[in-house]
Amino acid sequence: AALVLGRPADAAESLNFAITAEPTWPLHHWNLAVALQQLGDTSGQYHALRRFLATSATPTGLAADLDQPARIAHATHTLALLERSSRLYGTSLAKRRRSRKREV
Repeated sequence: AALVLGRPADAAESLNFAITAEPTWPLHHWNLAVALQQLGDTSGQYHALRRFLATSATPTGLAADLDQPARIAHATHTLALLERSSRLYGTSLAKRRRSRKREV
């Protein structure tokens, strides 16, 4: 719902929680990729799409979803574009490390 309301940061936070609860459900990763794309987080989008494809490879209830093949095709195409762009511009798609807050 946060994506529809134009609040991708809220959506990303909720989706990370959903992924923790259901890591094998492909649509959580798909929606996270959309939120991260809207936030301009190319690396995060790339890794969310990779997880979407990995989780889509196993049978789920999405097999009956008529939109799933288009999502898979789009994710595959977008990953190729992100990898090409990364090579051309010398940017990294490596996962960013989360910084730990120091205790004072």
